[in-house]
Amino acid sequence: MGFISFVLTTIIIFFVVGYVGKILLRLWLTQKMRQFNGEQTTNKSDSSWFGRKNNKKEGSVKVTKLTEDAHKVDGKVGEYVEYEEVNEDK
Repeated sequence: MGFISFVLTTIIIFFVVGYVGKILLRLWLTQKMRQFNGEQTTNKSDSSWFGRKNNKKEGSVKVTKLTEDAHKVDGKVGEYVEYEEVNEDK
């Protein structure tokens, strides 16, 4: 009789802890989501994603273009090998 009451008590404790834990986790997550959304709207114009200050004007864009020399491969890299494709249909 003692073993059965122990098993039933353990099962009931697990169910209660699971139910209360689910409720507490849901409350904690909603609180964190509200906190995150509030911080996002208040700090939107002041910082970027990583918390750094954003010194750029809104709408300013900086475009950098690589020169033609940056795309060329140096001559010391290797030599050009000419090859011919062969179809081997047998």
